[in-house]
Amino acid sequence: MGRLDTGSRSRTLTSLALEIQPRSNGAEWFNSGKIQNDDGRKDDEFDVPYDKLILAPGSEVNTFGTPGVYENCLFMKSVADAMALRERILDYFELASLPTHSLQRKKEILHFVIVGGGPTRVELAAEIDELVQDHLFGVYKELEGLVTVSVYDIADRMLGSFGERLSEYAMERFRRRDVKICMEKHIERFESWIMKVKEDGDVRFGLAVWYTGNKAGEVVESLDVKKNDGGQRLLTDKYLRVLKNEKDGDVVDGIYALGDAADIEGAELPTTAEVAVQKAKWLAQHIIANEEEEPFVYKKKAVVAYIGRQDGVVEGK
Repeated sequence: MGRLDTGSRSRTLTSLALEIQPRSNGAEWFNSGKIQNDDGRKDDEFDVPYDKLILAPGSEVNTFGTPGVYENCLFMKSVADAMALRERILDYFELASLPTHSLQRKKEILHFVIVGGGPTRVELAAEIDELVQDHLFGVYKELEGLVTVSVYDIADRMLGSFGERLSEYAMERFRRRDVKICMEKHIERFESWIMKVKEDGDVRFGLAVWYTGNKAGEVVESLDVKKNDGGQRLLTDKYLRVLKNEKDGDVVDGIYALGDAADIEGAELPTTAEVAVQKAKWLAQHIIANEEEEPFVYKKKAVVAYIGRQDGVVEGK
């Protein structure tokens, strides 16, 4: 049948990249603990030679220097983050159900804040609202009317990448469901149970999700190659080949980049899953064919944001 076992042509190394050396076609890795030598040591470094290297390290959370974010907020960068968020919501419902808390304290515990007004943040707000309304109130009937879901952003409207009419539609739908839309808000710091907002003062909350801003990871920062003005993304040509610094010119032989950590020079695209998937499929075909093809061209598709209650907004066709 021509089938191959997944291990026949590929091998996974669960490790952390320390250094990439383009000239010697080797990458130095730090063992993460899931891969060990026979003596059981976890601190070994080893070289991995390569013919072609595809960089897709993604990005890291950017707190913009806001004090208290790491100590008092959750994030949404992985499946583990999503599971932790769900568990925290369930824990806080259980906590708020205890008779030892005042009515005001229950409301504070059940105030769920999302920082960021982009599509995925809006979808998160919708999912939390549905989880609460459709499931948790069935178990905790005494807590009905005490839950608040709030979306905070520095922009003047949520879904800024969508047309204004669609953005206004989404905000109105959320307001009808008593989801608070707090735009043009400047968050100054987080403390235990408190978010300090320039325009509103102290805002008490139970759970906050910091879901805004990306920055380069250590691998991207360490590479001496061409990057965008902010330094958070590698610049590639239209064949997704990483560019050398301007003083060197040309491309880095055998190294490609895609995903949140890469942009095509002069043709920047949004950091969405659709862009990454199209680049990945094109690059895989390009490498397998081992020949020059037409450069990568993004095929724009409609962008959808789910706003809950079997409703959503669509930008494009």
